[in-house]
Order: sequence, then structure tokens, then C-alpha cells
Amino acid sequence: CLHAAMDNLTWSGGGGLPPGIEKTVVTPGTDPRRPRDGDTVTLKCKQGAGPQTTTECVIGKGQISRGLDIAVTTMEIGEAAVVRLSAEWVPIGTPEELEVTLVSCEAIDRVTADGGVTRVVEKQGEGFVLPQPGGLVLVSYQVWELGKEEDSPVAEADSELIRLGEDCFLPGGVAEMILTRMRPREICVARVQPGHGFTAAPGLSGRIPAHVGLKCRITLIQACSEQDVGLFAGEREGDFVNFPKLWMTTLEAGEGYEEIFPLTHVRLDLTLRQNGQVLQAVEDATVEVGQMQACEALEAALLKLHKRERVLVDVGDLALLQGCSLITAAVVIPPPLVLEVRVRDFWGSQSRFGMPEEDRVPRALELKGLGSKYFTAGRTRQAAYLYRHAAALVDPVYSWQTSECREAAAEARAVLFLNLAACWLRLRRWGVAIQAATIALQGKAQVKALFRRASAYLETGEVSAAIDDLKAALELDPTNADVRKLLQTAVGRKKRQGSSERRLLAAMGGALG
Repeated sequence: CLHAAMDNLTWSGGGGLPPGIEKTVVTPGTDPRRPRDGDTVTLKCKQGAGPQTTTECVIGKGQISRGLDIAVTTMEIGEAAVVRLSAEWVPIGTPEELEVTLVSCEAIDRVTADGGVTRVVEKQGEGFVLPQPGGLVLVSYQVWELGKEEDSPVAEADSELIRLGEDCFLPGGVAEMILTRMRPREICVARVQPGHGFTAAPGLSGRIPAHVGLKCRITLIQACSEQDVGLFAGEREGDFVNFPKLWMTTLEAGEGYEEIFPLTHVRLDLTLRQNGQVLQAVEDATVEVGQMQACEALEAALLKLHKRERVLVDVGDLALLQGCSLITAAVVIPPPLVLEVRVRDFWGSQSRFGMPEEDRVPRALELKGLGSKYFTAGRTRQAAYLYRHAAALVDPVYSWQTSECREAAAEARAVLFLNLAACWLRLRRWGVAIQAATIALQGKAQVKALFRRASAYLETGEVSAAIDDLKAALELDPTNADVRKLLQTAVGRKKRQGSSERRLLAAMGGALG
């Protein structure tokens, strides 16, 4: 039924209450929640000239008269009303009139069908995104033994990252059932009966006893999103050696839509941890992306972040931490390690869409120079990222307004894709190496582009195509020793292929006879 926001409004019959039950609001409620069957409520009741009494009861369980049960389900928390019940709604069969105040209501959510795990929401959450089974969540909690709530908690944490389904301050399955019903910023009190608590062994490194009931006050701080931010993660095609995974977990969402690009200056806080121990913490530092100031793990994460965002980055390969000017701790222990990164601010971020045309070729050539420094240092994935980003600044060539700009863009594009081909060869990505070299050859024939494409052709077994490219390269540079050596290798492989094919045909011919 609808709540009237005024005093002295009487419900009767079709107003939501059955005949024989009337309610007149004296004081409107302060909280719009209304009790339901199974909820625990606290009522202040006064009948006639008698004293006011305070009653705690469960709605729908026969602990108060059925008529009062029904009337209370129409009340908001904090509401005071006069309730009139006819004889058929009162056990003693005598009409009564009560002054009733709904003081509080604990809406009990039965997480398990047997009622062994229940929860009561203390504070409603925000938004509509619920944690997913198996996902990561950031929580705070306090845990007591049932019946010993006056004692100090047996376990508590202000902020802890847990994986749903795994044992934490509750058995994994129980924690997952509770937390997947919660929204960010929600606070609830959960009660876990002994049969649903820790049974085989104490939990949380022995701090939470087994075979006892538990009461937990839980705050869901954040349901954390996860993504693989390793460079070229979407293109690795199962190659986790040359393209390692780099999992990033978002702890605090960022602000706005502005992105970080190469040559962006970033102010950040950085903490390096292993097994919860802080190895190094740096506050309010500044790095310029693409200037060899940040390791690959940090740069790959920054390229996905926004202002004010805070994340954890799981580093399973120590090579991803090399070359960072911010990390001075001697990292000799085995991975995994965790980088906690918080972006305070950044500036100087420019995409091709916000850049004047006359600035794009110079910027692309600047990035090409930086990429070459990474390539020389053996940081090939970062070099490839810079070359690709630079190529996006000048591609497509036909879109340039003047012939002078088009020529400069075409020349820069050819060099960038030539360098990309070298990166893909080092990373054993033969198919994309062929594609990059082919693009580099679109303007004019180049010995390096032909040589690199031929090298990739040989790795894919396309020996004839490799020979054609190497012969074309020799026509451009007859004295090139590297081309001659690779051509000899290709011709030798071609002869061996021919011998193998002849033996196979002879064997097949003999079988047919």
C-alpha cells in the first residue's frame, strides 16, 4: 500500500489493509524500508493508559497478533501510528487499539535454505554491479564467535583483497554466497551457524576456530575488475613466452575518459610487494611514458589507466620489472610480485585525433627514435608498441592534405613498418612480420624489408617466396653478404625439399604397382 506523507490518514479495506484493520499515521517514517515476513523488528507499543513496552519479534512467526503483524508490514522505520484491530484479528477476541512505533527492522536474508547462513543489511550499497563467482573483491570485516560478540573480534581487516570461492575469513563457498549478493559500499552483518563454518581446520591461519558459529560485519568496498594488460595480449596466439601475461586488478575506478599515451607525464604512487610485505614504496613520483623511465609492467599498466585510478599488477616475470628508474630495491626473490599503482594526475597526453597535422610526422619520428632505444636495450615489446603507435599517427597516407605532407608521411610509415618487422622477427611472430615488411615495401623496394620478409618466409616454410625476395634484394645490393648467406640457406633448403618430394612420389608409385 502507499504511504501517506501526512498525519491522521486512515487505511481501511481497499487501502492495502484487510477489513478489520485500520492504521492512522501519527508520525511519518524516516526510512522507507518496510518489514517483510521473517524480518526481526523492534516495536514500542502502548495500549490505553497502560505503560509503553518495547518488543522484539519476528514478523509472520506468530509472536504478535496476526492483525498487528499485517499492520506493521505497512509501516516504515521510525513511523508511529495508531492501529485498531477488530475482534477477529486479536487472539483474545477483544477489539484493541494500540499506539505503535516501528523502531527498527532487520531484513534477514536467508543465504542458505536451511537458515544456517543469514545476513542483515545495515547500509544499502551503491549501483547495480554485483561481484561475480570467482572474482576479486576488496572488503573490510570483523569476525566474532556467535554468543561472544562482546569480546574482541577473532579476526578483522580494514582492507583485504580476496578471491571469491577461496577460504578467507569465512569458508570460501560461504563467503562467495554472501558477497555475490552485495553491492559496492554495502555493509551487512552475517551469521554463520556451526555447520556452515570452518569444520576441517581453523580458518585464516588458525585465527578463526573450527566447529563454532560466527558473526561477521562485512563491508564490500569494491568489486574489482580484472584484465590482462600485457603488451599485445590480444595477439599472442598462445605464446606466453614472448608475450607474458600481466594481470591488473582495479581497486579504485578512475575519473574521466582521457587516456595515457607515449610521451605523457604521469604523477603516481608506486608500491612493490611480495606476500604482503612492502619491498619499496614511492610517493608522488613523475615518469614520462616511452622514455625508458618505467619498466614494462608499469608502462603497460599506465597505458590502460585514468586519473585517480588505483590498481594492483601481478608480475610473474622479473624481466617485466627491468629498467624502472623508480624501483631501486634489489629484486632477487622469485615472482610473483605485486605492483600497486595509483595515478594522481597526468598531462601532455595526445592522440592522433587531437594533434595538428603538421605535428604528426615529427611526433612519429620522435617515437621511432625512442622505439629504437628500446629495441637496442632488448625491450622489444615496448619498441613494437612505440613503432605501432607512431605508425598510427601517419596512417593512412592518402588522408594528408598536401603532397609534401603525404610524401613525408609515406616515408615515415615505411621506416616504422620496417622496424616493426624486425620486432616481430625477434618475437617469432612470422605472419605479422611478413605483413609489416610488405607494407614497408609498398613505397619502394628496400633491401632490409626484402631480407626481413624472406627471413619470415623461411620460418613459415615458404622457401620459394623467400628465394624470390632474396634475389630481388641482391639486384639492389649485389655485395650484401647477409643476403647472399641467407640465399644459400634458402636454395639448400629448396633442394632438400625437392629430394624429399621425389622420394615420397617414388614411394607412392611403388605402392600403386
